[in-house]
Amino acid sequence: MKVLCTQIGSRQHYEVPLKLSLAGQLALLVTDFWNPLGQRAGWITRLLGSGVLRRAAERFHPEIPSRKVRVPLRAHIRALVAVSGARPLGESLARLSVTLARQSARWAGRCDHDTLFTFCGAALEVIEREKALGNRVVLDQFDTGRELAHTLREESGRYKNLGASYPQYPDWYYDRLDEEWKLADQIVVNSQWTRRCLAGFGVPPEKIVVIPLSVTAARPVDEPKRMSGGRLRVLWLGRMCLGKGLMYAVEAARAVSGLPIEFTFAGIPVVDVTRIDWPANCHVIGHVPRSAVAGLYRSHELLLFPTLNDGFGRVQVEAALHGLPIIATERCGSVVEHNRSGYVVPVRNSQAIAECLAGLLCRPHLLEEMSLAALAGATRFSENQVWPRLHAVIAGTVEAGVPEEVTCA
Repeated sequence: MKVLCTQIGSRQHYEVPLKLSLAGQLALLVTDFWNPLGQRAGWITRLLGSGVLRRAAERFHPEIPSRKVRVPLRAHIRALVAVSGARPLGESLARLSVTLARQSARWAGRCDHDTLFTFCGAALEVIEREKALGNRVVLDQFDTGRELAHTLREESGRYKNLGASYPQYPDWYYDRLDEEWKLADQIVVNSQWTRRCLAGFGVPPEKIVVIPLSVTAARPVDEPKRMSGGRLRVLWLGRMCLGKGLMYAVEAARAVSGLPIEFTFAGIPVVDVTRIDWPANCHVIGHVPRSAVAGLYRSHELLLFPTLNDGFGRVQVEAALHGLPIIATERCGSVVEHNRSGYVVPVRNSQAIAECLAGLLCRPHLLEEMSLAALAGATRFSENQVWPRLHAVIAGTVEAGVPEEVTCA
């Protein structure tokens, strides 16, 4: 098997092309930007702080040879336009997607391969080319497409005063998604929630395989979480945006403001947080560097993830690897085992969140039990568990008509 990979951005830090490269199965990676200096640009990365230039400097992987990477000039220019803010972000990203798909189609005829692995939205022309060549096509659908757009539009209408911003893709972008789904031989999604959404859009269920994202802790935690001084410290970690259920977390905090429960909100604000009436038990610290994330997990006992629409929600696994039970909704990856490693609550239900928090506060032993269950359950999402399943899908050894979910042992 020789695989052509195409993608915008680093997507799980190039996990798929990396694994294929290590196995000698990567034909070519076509992407919108690649730092040819690699690790030699380390000193530049340290000087650039945390902005766009630093993220660009980090766009490479030392174990993927640069000779296996192609960056079409037109796609590169489109990527620069997107980050410049010269046009609305949704429009810029949609145009970048088309450009990369077209340029990838050109490279498809120039390298020896029999399989395409590509990501949704930036794939139509290269998929058409692959089908003409008689090659196998595996499409990774990392979000819920039109369903996500509907969620964000609806929630922004509920909280107009917060000045929420999100990429608004043109209708033709979603029409292209429909065509990609029709042509792909197999569609990989990361959650049953995404699978249900795609099935609702008419995608044949036998085409869809659910495979979670993989996350492996650098330093696994052994000790479970315990209540500290009779207080419960709750962590929100991730973008502070409406789609993640931010306002329902705030309302839940308000509902338990008379209890010894403290909330930390960490992440880049995507709404005007100064317009939110924060309860006194909330501490808003904004963006934190990646190096500080482990410290946040260590200093809190529970993760709050009340998302309204998420393809998976990697933060759940990271938290579980640090022993944090999780309160989440069903509209994301199935990481939480309800009443065992946390709670699954209905979307937009701050009262349900508040009741779960109050219940944990009254039963400290339950926090420790859930923490142990979270640690045990997180092993399902290690690279050693997930990658063999994804590799089997790419190779075509998982046949059509597989069960609803390809799970990890």
